[in-house]
Amino acid sequence: MSSDTIEVRVLLRHYWKKGLSQRKAAEEINEVEGEGTTSKSAAGRWFKRFDAGNFDPLISRKRALFQQDNAKPHTAKKTKAKFEELDGVEVLPHPAYSPDCAPSDYGLFRSMQHFLKGRRFESFDEVEEVCQEFFDSKEPAWYFEQIRNLADRWQKVVENDGLYFEE
Repeated sequence: MSSDTIEVRVLLRHYWKKGLSQRKAAEEINEVEGEGTTSKSAAGRWFKRFDAGNFDPLISRKRALFQQDNAKPHTAKKTKAKFEELDGVEVLPHPAYSPDCAPSDYGLFRSMQHFLKGRRFESFDEVEEVCQEFFDSKEPAWYFEQIRNLADRWQKVVENDGLYFEE
């Protein structure tokens, strides 16, 4: 799946959340992105999925999704070429200077920070034990929700022209 396809899906979900019709959503996207970017029928298929709570194409996939930041080693020609060789991996686009788009930053680490607040540790074993306690305290659905929230975060980054934003 190309980054263009993901971007169109994020836009469709945005317009679905705003309550636009599938026709109006397709018109808006085509007006901005160019005629033929999406169709009313494609928008309709996605709106039905969203209505059913089916956001899983970003989660349940045959290929692994890999999100990286835009550090030079990650965007080097050699690295890009290696990812193209890997048939089972798809690299997600990552807006420049947007650490808030990394699920680990806005979900995992924030939650862990609250969990660990005020604690002091005497040994590395204590740290490992408490970290394991944190991971065990989260249901599998919580981790999936962090990934699902990624599309919303991308949309916020787009709406803020890639600038950092507060919650």
